[in-house]
Amino acid sequence: MLTANGWCTQCTSDLHLVLQAREAADELVERCLHVPVRKAMNLGSARGFDRAVGKLAALLRARASDADDAAVRAAVGVLDVDWAGTTASQRRTLIGRVLEAAGRKTAAVPRAVQAVFGDAATEVVQATRDAARRGQGLAIAADFNALDKRIVRHLTSSQANFVRDEYGRRHDAFGERARQIVAEGLEAGLGREDIARDLERAARDVIAGRGSFYWEVVAGSFVSRGRSFAQLSAYAEAGIDRYIIEAVLDERTTEICRFLHGKTFSVSQGLQTFERVEQNPDAVKELTPWVRDGVDAKGRQVMFVDRGGGRTRRVAVVDRPGFGTRDARGSYSAGLSTARLQEVGISFPPYHGLCRTTTVADVSARVVTPRVAEAVPEPRRRRDGPAELLAASKRFASSSGEALPLDSGFIENFDVQFRLERIGGRDVTKVRFKVTDQHAERVRAATWLGK
Repeated sequence: MLTANGWCTQCTSDLHLVLQAREAADELVERCLHVPVRKAMNLGSARGFDRAVGKLAALLRARASDADDAAVRAAVGVLDVDWAGTTASQRRTLIGRVLEAAGRKTAAVPRAVQAVFGDAATEVVQATRDAARRGQGLAIAADFNALDKRIVRHLTSSQANFVRDEYGRRHDAFGERARQIVAEGLEAGLGREDIARDLERAARDVIAGRGSFYWEVVAGSFVSRGRSFAQLSAYAEAGIDRYIIEAVLDERTTEICRFLHGKTFSVSQGLQTFERVEQNPDAVKELTPWVRDGVDAKGRQVMFVDRGGGRTRRVAVVDRPGFGTRDARGSYSAGLSTARLQEVGISFPPYHGLCRTTTVADVSARVVTPRVAEAVPEPRRRRDGPAELLAASKRFASSSGEALPLDSGFIENFDVQFRLERIGGRDVTKVRFKVTDQHAERVRAATWLGK
């Protein structure tokens, strides 16, 4: 069944079982046959992203399952009483004891999953850099830069707090549910065993989260957010000014991802958003809010974000939904501009739970691009050395332009790169032009003629 968020509950359950079986099989083959079969995380494709999310969710659930089961047993042990013989005050005391007992059992979960997040953060950033280098062809180093290391630290430390808050909400919710079950059971004349059975079922559903996809949502948000942060880092390192939103257009794609597909955003402003999140991780929901669907006062389907305090901000009106169709964008109106979207915090994925949308570098972003003759003066006319040439031209290094203004016309998708090398004992400045094939000859000719 597809939900409004665009993911299939039965498919997610099946995916979890398949991934568990695959991990078990891989482990047996490696351990018994000494054959390495496990592959590095691949975030360059939708299938690789889904597999990474499923694998991380399975690891997180495994780390939390023992504590969850212990919390359920502790709760059931306290609640197995003759409720008909208790007063209202005694029932409140018993439920309070349940929450304390369950809280002691699950207190270690945030610390246990933090180790999983630490390993996963490094793997996500590495996989993202690999995809940027090999899949997008960006000129970046293989090793982590300083920003990548900050991203890993942020992802590792911030997630444990959210898990701790989640278990607090679960315990509070179970307290309310337990009071309701006892009150309704006593009113219906149920016996001790019937009430105890209902309480145990509620404890497994609420405290242990049985049947929910909490860990899938956590893993999806973690991988998507980590990939986005690492992509911004890679784009900045490669000198890319803007990036493009690229959604996976199929039956599961949400309206917000269809609406944002193809829009471009500023790398520098995206990095500013990361820095704000890094400084105040508890405010991530306000700084980078998820988009929700609803109906406005005129009965129109709209997408909006919650701004807190009962305030909302409309993102766009859905004129013709695209959800449930493949390769269809849908039709939208009254949408926020990219500048406004970036201000609101809707500039990079994830935009909702289990969001698969990614970004790609915009190699045709408009920048101020000089004439070739100005950027690369003919060497015989220069009186300074290669080092001075490189220093004077540094602002042009790895700069991309939507058009290269030559006297003979405009060249699209232009990129020029400078590199200082030592060849035969001499310092030599190498200049490389990257253009589409159909314009290569025109650029080559214009360069030699100094146009």
